[in-house]
Amino acid sequence: AADTRRLADRGDAGEPGAMLELLETDAAAPPSAPIAEEVVPGGYWSSARIAVNEMLWGSGEIVPGGAARTIDLVGAFGLGSDVNVLQIGAGLGGAARTIAGEYGAWVTGFEADPALAIAAMAPQRMNMTVKESGTSLKKSKAKVSLADKARISQEDLENLSLKARAYDCAFARETLHRITNKEGLCEALFGALKPHASFLLTDIFVAEGAKNNPALQRWIDSERGEIHPWSLAEAKKMLTETGFDLRVIDNVTAQFRSDIFDGFAKFVSAHERARIPHELLEPLLEFAELWGRRVAALDAGVIEVYKLVALRTDM
Repeated sequence: AADTRRLADRGDAGEPGAMLELLETDAAAPPSAPIAEEVVPGGYWSSARIAVNEMLWGSGEIVPGGAARTIDLVGAFGLGSDVNVLQIGAGLGGAARTIAGEYGAWVTGFEADPALAIAAMAPQRMNMTVKESGTSLKKSKAKVSLADKARISQEDLENLSLKARAYDCAFARETLHRITNKEGLCEALFGALKPHASFLLTDIFVAEGAKNNPALQRWIDSERGEIHPWSLAEAKKMLTETGFDLRVIDNVTAQFRSDIFDGFAKFVSAHERARIPHELLEPLLEFAELWGRRVAALDAGVIEVYKLVALRTDM
């Protein structure tokens, strides 16, 4: 833990220790019971990494903002128990379950990583029921299985095949910058949506004029796995050429940055009087460094986060 902190604090302006400075961990904390999770052996998403993400962002979440941000984003969709929602990059299924629980909508989520897809459907995440009317889970009387309402499965997002005109709306949160075949995915989404249905996209974009900035390459090199960031101009061009009508373009960088710090602050507050489990120390500091570098790239102005809402138009 100390070595990881020193490495993060030692770097240049592109590698600040801001996230790490929020964390006051006790390296001598005794090991706790193993974290129960069904994951793919040898994959990136270990049980410990999954546990840390849920501690930071909320149950079933791997991106900042949690359930509150999901509701804020999809609230304008007019969701209800007769609505079919498509999610690209479903992660641990937190957003899908939030939508099913709050609105009673039917959510189909596709996730590229097999470990996340398996963990998303784990029994401990599916032990709630959903009311058909779409009201609160706690007041539910109609015992509809959450596993029926929010289905997550592993799919190759680079070559996704979808049923034509099957969905009333679709969304993706911070996913497309990891996909190479964005054009193919946009075309698949367009075909899968019903006429006049909406596609909501939030993603990390290369800021205008930052393509050759060394700070951008530092961020790309520091990311987990291979990423394929695009610019807002490229996204607008691709969506409109696919046939979408862009209705909303909002810069949500400040909100995204705030959600990051809120997650770490809440984690610190929740663990002020309790020791962090020993097996979570290393992944916790790993993610603190990772998110610290992302914040540095945001603050350097080389990346931005935008929300786009596009409507399927038909001639």
